[in-house]
Amino acid sequence: MSDVVEETYKIIYDTLEECVHENSDIDGRLKTKLKDILLGGSVIQTVTLDDNALEECNRSLFGSSCKDNLELNYAERNQLQDTLKLKLDKNNQDTGPTQLSPEDKVLMDYKTKLIAEQEQYVKNLLDLLELLKEITGLRLNKLPRITEQKIKECQMEERTNHLKSLLAQEKVRVDMFMETSNSLKAYKELIKDIKEQQHDCEKEIQNLRDLREKTPT
Repeated sequence: MSDVVEETYKIIYDTLEECVHENSDIDGRLKTKLKDILLGGSVIQTVTLDDNALEECNRSLFGSSCKDNLELNYAERNQLQDTLKLKLDKNNQDTGPTQLSPEDKVLMDYKTKLIAEQEQYVKNLLDLLELLKEITGLRLNKLPRITEQKIKECQMEERTNHLKSLLAQEKVRVDMFMETSNSLKAYKELIKDIKEQQHDCEKEIQNLRDLREKTPT
């Protein structure tokens, strides 16, 4: 079993213990049953927070084999799932930002900068696309085929960079233990590349604006 999956089980187990022993919203009967489950170490049903991440559980809570007849009914499972989610969300809010080391904070800053640069580049590409469409609308005699090709290239580039921007946003949400020692260097290189792309894009936008001004309507 991978370290990530084991860590997931541990987080859920610890959170469940907190829910059972603290003043949670779980009713008394379910709380008693959960205490028996924790003490006995097995249960027939499973609490599923993420089907893909926890499919190795094989229908058992925390991956333990079921030996005791301590089934959770449908309502109990739903109640427990909702309670766990609320508890996990609260724990993440309480501990998330304060757990970042200085190195992690620097890395997070670079992630945020990368997202901003990606978004700016997409905006530039959209501006370029509008200029190309405007020039096409002038019904040029010399450049219709080149302009149409440029529009297609720009549309493809915009879609690609939009996906890159979405991917970068998702990477911000990845837990810091997934990062490697080379991540900071990689983000610096990505930001450098996107700045160069922005420079080229802005230069092309200016060239097209000049062309538009010189083109008779």
